[in-house]
Amino acid sequence: MIPWIAGMGTWSWTPAAPRQEWWRADSAFSAYLRSHGFEHARPERPFVWSGDLDGVPILGRGNDWEAGAEALISYCSYGEPLLERRIIGHSHFGQVALLAAAQGLTIDSLILVGTPVRKAIERLAPAALRNIGTCLHIVDARWDLLGFAGAVFDGRVSLRRTFDVPGIRSVRERGIGHSGLLRTPALFPRWHDRGWLDVLAGRSRVDVSGHLMTDP
Repeated sequence: MIPWIAGMGTWSWTPAAPRQEWWRADSAFSAYLRSHGFEHARPERPFVWSGDLDGVPILGRGNDWEAGAEALISYCSYGEPLLERRIIGHSHFGQVALLAAAQGLTIDSLILVGTPVRKAIERLAPAALRNIGTCLHIVDARWDLLGFAGAVFDGRVSLRRTFDVPGIRSVRERGIGHSGLLRTPALFPRWHDRGWLDVLAGRSRVDVSGHLMTDP
């Protein structure tokens, strides 16, 4: 089994049924990945950060993402260190993962789902990519409500939907919304059909021009 790490996004917590969240080891999405040979790296202790927005102008500038990056680095190294770091991250967790990589955390593969393009994070992405084997960014082909609200509400988010950074391949996928790929079982097969599981496993990579390359 190939270990993977789940990175929750903003507000990715349902108080009434927290164990149904996609990033839990007993979620429907985790079960789907398990059926394809992927196992939650630490099923007894998934990675959890605050999930708060960082730097929203009207609320004052916080450091939630920076703290999340430090927490992710610690999560990968405490106890028996996670030597394979294959991460699927939702929404603003993308900022956390890229910050952690820029601080030196090595990541074998990073798949971002619905991550807004944050201008400040985009500037440090080249440094982060030196520590990331493959980085794939998947967003809805159209503006989803949360993505649009983020771009308008937070002036530090680019209105572009995709990263303008060599080494980050952005894929615009129809009909997935902000989190459908992680929450809607009918959409799960796309992970296999589009080759994204191969990227997660390290069987495919993204070259500097942004193309998916299948390793022999």
